[in-house]
Amino acid sequence: MPSDPRFEDIWDQHCIKQAMERYCRGCDRMDGALIDSAFWPDAHVDMGPWQGPGKEVSGLLLPIFKNDNAATMHMIMQSHIEVTGPAAVGDTYFFGMHRREKDGVSMMAAFGRYVDRFEKRHGEWRIAARTVVMEHLENHEAAAAGDLSMDMFRRGRRGDGADLSYEGRTPVN
Repeated sequence: MPSDPRFEDIWDQHCIKQAMERYCRGCDRMDGALIDSAFWPDAHVDMGPWQGPGKEVSGLLLPIFKNDNAATMHMIMQSHIEVTGPAAVGDTYFFGMHRREKDGVSMMAAFGRYVDRFEKRHGEWRIAARTVVMEHLENHEAAAAGDLSMDMFRRGRRGDGADLSYEGRTPVN
């Protein structure tokens, strides 16, 4: 952490955003350890039809992503984060796409906000409470992409640690 107190808030916000990014990347790579590293085990998480502790989030999501989706992409956008000592609150916009390849190809698009409370424990920021505020949700058949096809590109790997983004990296403990 920077020693200059003027930069402490900026550093804390950076560490908080990294926790949110670990969640998104963990979902898309089906990496349970990465998802778990974003939440405190005792966090309260409200995802609409499911509410429970942070320690159960990856166990809930990974089977759904594995069984129902060929690919997912979770993106976070602008955030408003207010840090007060070892606690913070945030309102972060998200956009998610889920590609399904059962009975044809379809896409599910979702956008909304993560309304979070964060806590810094033992020098580490994680999500202590999350409520998903859904602003829009839709499913539709995927349209043809002109002359492009998925076979022309390297596809992401999920759930086995063999994705290109893992090459040369040390896993998060």
